[in-house]
Order: sequence, then structure tokens, then C-alpha cells
Amino acid sequence: MGERLLSSLRIYRVKDRIKRFLNLEALMENIEGLIETRIALLRMELQEQVENWVKKAVMWALVGLMSLMLLGLLTVSLALYLGQVMGKNHLGFLIVAGIYGLLIAGLALYLRKGPSKPTPEVVEKQEAPEQTEAEDDEST
Repeated sequence: MGERLLSSLRIYRVKDRIKRFLNLEALMENIEGLIETRIALLRMELQEQVENWVKKAVMWALVGLMSLMLLGLLTVSLALYLGQVMGKNHLGFLIVAGIYGLLIAGLALYLRKGPSKPTPEVVEKQEAPEQTEAEDDEST
């Protein structure tokens, strides 16, 4: 009976060691914590990227606005200069407006027509891969 008790005590100790070694609950808690931490990290990285994109967008908007202001001031200056040279201010503004009208008409025609299509020779050159020296050596 003593041997049986000793044997079951050993089995109990082995089971206890295995339970402590595996400790599935703690392992699951650690995995959950790891996943939550990873999600929080990804969320922070995404937020940082969005903030950077917004900053860049605001900066480009400011650059665009300042460029439009510069273009407007240069346009008015050119119109006033042309008007002074011609003797009548309204003629300078009409000439500048005509220049802008021609630019807009040309752009509209280009967009309506679309970019030019490549010729068949250009397409064939792009599709045919060039042989390398190694391929040339193998074929001889």
C-alpha cells in the first residue's frame, strides 16, 4: 500500500509539474496581451501616417494657394504693363485674357483628343524582349 501511495504521489507531482509547465491560462492571457499590444501599435502607426498625410496635404494646399496668388499678381502686372505700353489699360487686360483663353482652348483640345497612340513599330519594340549575351552564347 505504501508503494501505491508513493507511486500516486509521484504521478501527482508529475501532473502538477506538467500543469505548471504548460499553464495554458497564463499562456492564453499572454497571447491576448500580445495581440492587444500589436493592435494598439498598428493603430498608433496608422494614426501617425494619417497625420503625416494631412500635414503634407495642408502644405501642398498652401503651396498651391500661394502659387495662384503669385500667378494672379503676375497676370495683373503683365496686363498693366501691356496697357501702359499700348496707352489703354483695358487693352492689356484683353490681351492677357486672350492668352489665357488660348491656353485653355489648347488644353481642352488636347484633353478631348487624348494623348497620341504609339505606332505599331514602337509597340513591337516594347513587346519583344532583347536577348542577353548569355542567351546568345547558349544558342551558338
